[in-house]
Amino acid sequence: MQAANVPIIIISRMIQVWTNFGNKSTGQLSAVTVFMLFFGSTARIFTSIQETGDQIVIITFTVASICNAIIAFQMIYYWNSKGKVTIVSKKSSSKGKGKTTPTTSNNTKSIGNENKNQSLPAKQTGKKSEGQKQKKK
Repeated sequence: MQAANVPIIIISRMIQVWTNFGNKSTGQLSAVTVFMLFFGSTARIFTSIQETGDQIVIITFTVASICNAIIAFQMIYYWNSKGKVTIVSKKSSSKGKGKTTPTTSNNTKSIGNENKNQSLPAKQTGKKSEGQKQKKK
């Protein structure tokens, strides 16, 4: 059962490695967390050797350390990277010509600004809102 952890660790970490490589950036990945995972799994190799001597546990932490080392290396390598540069076309309404501006992609998402100017529906309290009163007239 413990051996099933090895492929899970490899797959989960390699997805992150591939995403970082594709984006040419680590995005908002926490450097503190990455290095704590690396040093923690490395320390677990030595404590497992001393305390248990169980080969599967030692292999599990060795694989985790190698995968975490790759992500830690990417964190250092892409430290000042802006990410992929993509071209976004903005069309001008008067002339119809497109204006291109480079933007960067760090897999970040703006939260809360999309619906800033939209009004919310009236609270369901049994009372009619002003808009509903005007519709009846």
